[in-house]
Amino acid sequence: PNNTFLDMVDTFSNAGEGGSFLVANTPRQGENMPDEQLCQGIGMAPCDFKTGTNMWSSIVAPACQTSQQTNCIDSVSVYKNGEIPTQATFVRQAEGEIIKADPSHNLTEGSTKSLWSATQAHTGGTRDYVVFVQFMLGFNTGTQKVQVVSMNSSVMPVNIVQGSYQPTKYVQSQTPEGRKTVGSMGGSPDCVWTESTTCGRLQDFAPETRVKLSIRVERSVGGWFKGRMKAPNIDVKPLGTSSNQITFDAEPVAVPQFYARFDVNGNDAGVKKWLSTLPYKPQNGSGSNTRTDYKSAFDIVDNFRAITKDTAAGVNTLWTAGTVPGMGNRCLTDTSQVLGIVTTNSMAYQGDAPEFTSGALTYKVAGLHYLPDGKTAAEGTYDLVMRSETARCLYGFSKAPISASISVTSANGEAKVATTLVSEKDGWLKLSAYGFTFSENRIDAKITQAAAPVAAKKNTITCVSTKDKKLTKKVTAVGPKCPAGFKKK
Repeated sequence: PNNTFLDMVDTFSNAGEGGSFLVANTPRQGENMPDEQLCQGIGMAPCDFKTGTNMWSSIVAPACQTSQQTNCIDSVSVYKNGEIPTQATFVRQAEGEIIKADPSHNLTEGSTKSLWSATQAHTGGTRDYVVFVQFMLGFNTGTQKVQVVSMNSSVMPVNIVQGSYQPTKYVQSQTPEGRKTVGSMGGSPDCVWTESTTCGRLQDFAPETRVKLSIRVERSVGGWFKGRMKAPNIDVKPLGTSSNQITFDAEPVAVPQFYARFDVNGNDAGVKKWLSTLPYKPQNGSGSNTRTDYKSAFDIVDNFRAITKDTAAGVNTLWTAGTVPGMGNRCLTDTSQVLGIVTTNSMAYQGDAPEFTSGALTYKVAGLHYLPDGKTAAEGTYDLVMRSETARCLYGFSKAPISASISVTSANGEAKVATTLVSEKDGWLKLSAYGFTFSENRIDAKITQAAAPVAAKKNTITCVSTKDKKLTKKVTAVGPKCPAGFKKK
């Protein structure tokens, strides 16, 4: 029976997503899994971070309330493409537990998802949008300070409906073996916003919409970003000595969704091949998912083409931005500044920065060929926005102007037709490819620089006066000529 399902998701969401938590991981002697313990603050047990204890914690950014506040949402705009952005009005934070700021340990306030009212309506007919900005935290035992190590953000159109719901919260529990664990309770899979009496049901963005999100964040957040967006602009402004204001301004993208049901004992060759790679075989009736930016997503797309009829299960419009690890090249690993952002609507995509190989910035994407109607070809979008100085670092270029080209090639070497756009402005290089069809594709961005003009060689000649041969002049120039009344000796 085809009752086993496989899903591909952009994030592993759980009921607790949207809340803030501080958790200490303490090793258990002779065991691989540590004790997980909820903390009320830093500096008190179990979050005193003595030897061997580390931190697994997240804070959700509140709306900024003061000019000095950081790790917060500065502003949101949802507006019609081509028009001037109008800032949305902050409505409120969702119900839920918050974590108080602790400046002595560099801990900023941990809040909940926030609700905003914008000028542009979505397909659900309202102007309500939920904003979720999550910072994962690390702890430096030497300085006894918290540091943001990664960020994820999304803007979600919602319709707020009334009812009886349970807000999410984190709870302490214990396994039968005695290991302490932290889990979450409450929430609803149908709601991306949950309060006692309200639920936010996800909608699609209206056509011709752009979203602009400005976040204040400490400068430890930098390097490369990824996103579900199209035609992005990125802007970074320093705020004092320790924070930046990072602004993402882009269109949402329509992302084809993968979902498949199959029989683990069936005869489909692709499914069999995929099952053979797993460390354990799933049971009929079970379900599993993988993330769209994992390497395994490429194998799934490839092996499930036949059983899915090469057709997406649905299409969602998404707008997200988050940090990704850089590749090994020194020019791509600097996190002291924002280097660039890579965005795509591909069903599966590379979960890190582009790789610099053979003189090109290479990025991989994959997807099923058709939209849910089984007839319309799914068309891909890819945008690469990077600092011009990062490109110059990669290629060893001077400050002279640079140019670029972008190409899309399938796994079998077929060049894909795509609309490509290249520009350089205000210190940012933008490369885009739109309208390509899917298989497993490699996108190559090549950047070139015209050779600096070779300085023309100067020569020196001696000139003699036509009236007095004792009078001479030396002339040094490119193509030197004697002045009037003189001739070359």
